[in-house]
Amino acid sequence: MVIAICIAAVVFGVFVVRKLRLGKYSDVSGISSLLTFLVAVAAAGVAYNQLNESRVAAAKSIYREYLSTALSHPKFSAASYPFNDPKFNSFKAGADLELYENYVAYLIFSAEEVLEVDDLRAQRGWCETIRDQFKYHALYLSSPMANAMQYSEVVDKLIREGINMYLLEKEVDASNGSPAARIMLEQLRSDCQP
Repeated sequence: MVIAICIAAVVFGVFVVRKLRLGKYSDVSGISSLLTFLVAVAAAGVAYNQLNESRVAAAKSIYREYLSTALSHPKFSAASYPFNDPKFNSFKAGADLELYENYVAYLIFSAEEVLEVDDLRAQRGWCETIRDQFKYHALYLSSPMANAMQYSEVVDKLIREGINMYLLEKEVDASNGSPAARIMLEQLRSDCQP
């Protein structure tokens, strides 16, 4: 966008200089006002671009901090797994459960920050990554403790999809996993829209 504005300003400048040489413009102050306007528009475009870039950087930084927290607390990072003995079931009321609740809250906050930025929401991969993170916490997110489904529409949708993926994976993992569950799981995996 900024490049297009700059190119338009240069083209306009060349056009004005040609008209001045041909004597078609006598009012230089009018031309300078137009050029000032174009410079202001270009500056606004640059400012918008910088603001957008800073939002992208901030959202990525917040998500990076979440990942760092996941590395620091591996017992929280996939609490709904393994299916036969989920780590979530070992969290007792008190310190572990409270830390875990804050961990998931930070995941949700990170997801909202990433998905609020249009550039990131449109990039392939973020939807799947965030949905998969929610899948790792499906047991908690589907419990009454979580107070889920009170966030942005996009995040609520990805939480629901993460929970559904977890349930389908669990069904497929069972010794007699249904073919219908496999198909539904593959469909969910391939169709992630924020």
